[in-house]
Amino acid sequence: TSASGLSEALFEHQPSVLLLDEADKMHNDVYSVLLGLMESGEILETKSRRTRGIKLDTMLIAACNSTEKMPPEFLSRFALHVRFPAYSREEFIEVCQGFLTRAESCPEDMAALIGRYVYDYGIGDVRKARGVWQLMTEPTAEEVYRIIRLMLKYHPDGRRRARPTQESRLPGIE
Repeated sequence: TSASGLSEALFEHQPSVLLLDEADKMHNDVYSVLLGLMESGEILETKSRRTRGIKLDTMLIAACNSTEKMPPEFLSRFALHVRFPAYSREEFIEVCQGFLTRAESCPEDMAALIGRYVYDYGIGDVRKARGVWQLMTEPTAEEVYRIIRLMLKYHPDGRRRARPTQESRLPGIE
């Protein structure tokens, strides 16, 4: 959302709790609105030479994948920072399996195979596993591998492993 959209929502709804998902993807102008809210509870907005303000008692909860690109002055205003450890290989496969079977009607064995490939090749997260399933034209191990190879070939950062690590190599696949 934009700074003006956020300001408008705060004036209109006056929330006691504001939950921001994917806060690391916010536009820079949104931080100025949030800094005022977090520091003093005040929101000021100027439109067409008219200024309005409001004082709110709003708790801000933000979720993000990374704080690297977020301004330090924004991060320092949070009372608590919770970091979750990365999934182990087994946990990742289990999460993929649960998500793909329930949300995408993927067969359990295919979901586990997709989870293993996505983890072993360092492709990404559960959303990438979902992408593999959605791109497949038939539910076979060969098709999973074909999609994984395409993802590796066309990934923009080029830092992904071309082959899984030896200890995580899938049985029967070279």
